[in-house]
Amino acid sequence: MLTKKRKRSETAQRVYTLLKNNPDLTTNEICRRLSDLSGSAVQTAISRMFISGELESRGKEYLPSADGKMLPHKTYHVKYKVRPSRNSTKPKKPSKQPAPKVMQPKLVVDTQPVWNPAQTKPEPEGPTTPTAEREVLVLRHLADIYKALNLMTEQQDALIEVFKGTLADLAETKNELEMTQLRLEAEQARRNWWDAVKGWFS
Repeated sequence: MLTKKRKRSETAQRVYTLLKNNPDLTTNEICRRLSDLSGSAVQTAISRMFISGELESRGKEYLPSADGKMLPHKTYHVKYKVRPSRNSTKPKKPSKQPAPKVMQPKLVVDTQPVWNPAQTKPEPEGPTTPTAEREVLVLRHLADIYKALNLMTEQQDALIEVFKGTLADLAETKNELEMTQLRLEAEQARRNWWDAVKGWFS
């Protein structure tokens, strides 16, 4: 069955003609040779032709970039189809030979009796099983935890009482300081008044 060959676009045809006459050109060089076409159209055509197999790349050319670094650029050329030689002969088909007969192996029946090991019963456990021991340990551990929680609660209550007493003492001390401040202010006012009176008679 013959497949219909896809028609090249005008840009692809010009790229193909240019590379056919001037092989091993980079994309930038092709864009410069075809300056009347947009760079994006030329790059798109080169990419599609390379994917479809119309172009090949067999080398790289290092060119300086805008910042001065040397970067590699692929060089492209037209891919020519290689025609097969006329003198080539078709591979010979392998001759059909009768398949060798395979003898089916004889089934050997084992007449020995099947050995079924007797199932062993687990030994009876003692009066105290590991499960019971674990339960006892868990209960003891829980009891210790409850004791520790109760002790912490009692200590917390005691600290709260101490804190309340400290607050009460601070309040009482504050009241005493305020009363002392009032006495000092009254005594200072009295002295000032007395000094003023003595000044009248001096």
